[in-house]
Amino acid sequence: MSINTKKQFQKCLPTYDENAVVQKDMGDKIIKLLTKYCTKFDNILELGCGTGILTKKVTQNFDIKNYWANDFVEDVQKMLPQNIEFILGDINEIEFPQNIDLVISNAVFQWFVNPEIVINKIAKVLNHDDYFIFSTFSPRNFYEIKSLCGLSLEYKTEKDLVKILSKEFKIVEIMSYEKILNFSSPIEVLKHMKKTGVNSLDTKPWGITKTREFCKKYSQKFPKNTLTYCPIIIVVKK
Repeated sequence: MSINTKKQFQKCLPTYDENAVVQKDMGDKIIKLLTKYCTKFDNILELGCGTGILTKKVTQNFDIKNYWANDFVEDVQKMLPQNIEFILGDINEIEFPQNIDLVISNAVFQWFVNPEIVINKIAKVLNHDDYFIFSTFSPRNFYEIKSLCGLSLEYKTEKDLVKILSKEFKIVEIMSYEKILNFSSPIEVLKHMKKTGVNSLDTKPWGITKTREFCKKYSQKFPKNTLTYCPIIIVVKK
């Protein structure tokens, strides 16, 4: 992840949980999927834990011996449960703990330029017959924003992800869906994105003129001021 992305997430920490309604929903779905396969874990590794939305859900619902949670923003450590061992740093660069029987991640993989690197690292530390479950977004995510100004992450399709994952894992389950949020105005759409750290899509701040032009076009093309999230949740087994 870039320095700009890190700064944006640092800024949005106070507002993230209140506005991350879709990420919370994704976390709930991850928990439901986990209960289908196992409820007791010796060693869990969470990648990109953020403010601990998924971390808290897992620790409240499962029997766990050791839990490592990683993020590249140091301040999130104080937002996590006290029994969590925090690993600070970029996922591409940190050393993963060994002998892991569950790797989880919520709404993080879309930020990786080369997810293959992370997937290979996970495969090396995950025990045989154990699970890796994560959520990300499809290329249709935020299609309103992309259709107006071309801004988008390089989202992977389900097919792309399956191809990458199949080199190291068995595909167990894939879930995809749409979650449409409605706002009172285009400016509220932008505020929502800013409060969840997603305004880091653009490297340059928008001025008043550009913002006004965007809002005018948004209202014309999307009169209900919608913002579409398109999550993908994948369960794989080593």
